[in-house]
Amino acid sequence: MILNVLRDLKYFAAFFIIIIFSFSVLLGILLEINYDKYDTLGPIAYFVIAFRTAVGDFDLDSYGNSNFKVLLWIIWIIIMIIGNVIFMNFIIAVVG
Repeated sequence: MILNVLRDLKYFAAFFIIIIFSFSVLLGILLEINYDKYDTLGPIAYFVIAFRTAVGDFDLDSYGNSNFKVLLWIIWIIIMIIGNVIFMNFIIAVVG
């Protein structure tokens, strides 16, 4: 049964990873990360920040100081909306 659920979710998971990766590239361009919190991750920290934002973590300290504040807020809102829509589709796929 678990294998059936994972088989159903593989397309959503692949799509979610692609979306998170694209947002992590955007964040990598816009942000100057303070690596104190993510000292061992290096460039993967952008992926972690995008993933945490997509799953509903509202910790905005990791966004640091940037010259593109308005664009960063727009990206944050888009990550939140798309992340929630994909998770709703996860739930519908599992229940259905």
